Amino acid sequence: MYFKELPEILYRDFLNPSKYKPVKNFFRRVRTKDDLNSLLTYTTSYTVQDGETPELVSLRFYNTVEYYWVILLVNNIIDVKNEWPMSTQELNDSIYEKYGDNIYATRYHETVEVRNSYGQVMLESGIIVNSNFTFEYTENGVTTFLPSSEVVVEVTNFEHEERLNERKRVVYIPRPNQINNIINQFETLIKYDTNYGMDDQERRIVDV
Repeated sequence: MYFKELPEILYRDFLNPSKYKPVKNFFRRVRTKDDLNSLLTYTTSYTVQDGETPELVSLRFYNTVEYYWVILLVNNIIDVKNEWPMSTQELNDSIYEKYGDNIYATRYHETVEVRNSYGQVMLESGIIVNSNFTFEYTENGVTTFLPSSEVVVEVTNFEHEERLNERKRVVYIPRPNQINNIINQFETLIKYDTNYGMDDQERRIVDV
């Protein structure tokens, strides 16, 4: 469906310059804009399960793999390989290929959350700091000093890559009754916005 709707361009045939060859314009992209973003009101948040592909998610929600590209479109995903969550096995393989024997080497250090006796957050977790970072705060006139061993933890290359992958798991799934609306808007937006350089079949002519 997605590739069917892509407009065509005509490239001059290098072997026969008097002729043109039609090809799909894979560089033509559509991103959700304001009117499509309003459809997010009618979506549900979903956490992609381990090993699930866009096709399998489409099958889960729509009983067909046909609308996988709608899910990608709504989530502004163009590069599935890098923007869709990897399976555990794919992630492990990718990390090993990237880091080799340094998989569990320290990538950076970050803070842990610190609260006072009233439950107020004095130090947020996840702030990247030096390994020797220390922290102190004052409560009721008393200053508490916390050494790095109490407020700093290391994050390995493996943990870093795992976190990045996990962030990709939450996607927006259009409700079934919104699918046709999105497809109709996609069909409108994907078309060329001008007739300049077009033939009678609405294919853009490109001379190279």
